[in-house]
Amino acid sequence: HGIGLAVEHLVNKGRKHILYAQDLFTSSAEEKREGYLCAMAQAGLNPNVQTCEYGLDGGAELIERLIAN
Repeated sequence: HGIGLAVEHLVNKGRKHILYAQDLFTSSAEEKREGYLCAMAQAGLNPNVQTCEYGLDGGAELIERLIAN
């Protein structure tokens, strides 16, 4: 899965806190989530899945929520 390769790349760059922003409506969202969770487990890292609406507005809203916390 592409998401697994992305996680592997980030881990190889020394990243330890990798968030997955899962949209709620696309057909591939659950498959991507599973790929992320698998890659994080293989790397021995704790996953962080956050849900958001699909698109730029949904992503921006998620970032605002994360910054506020």
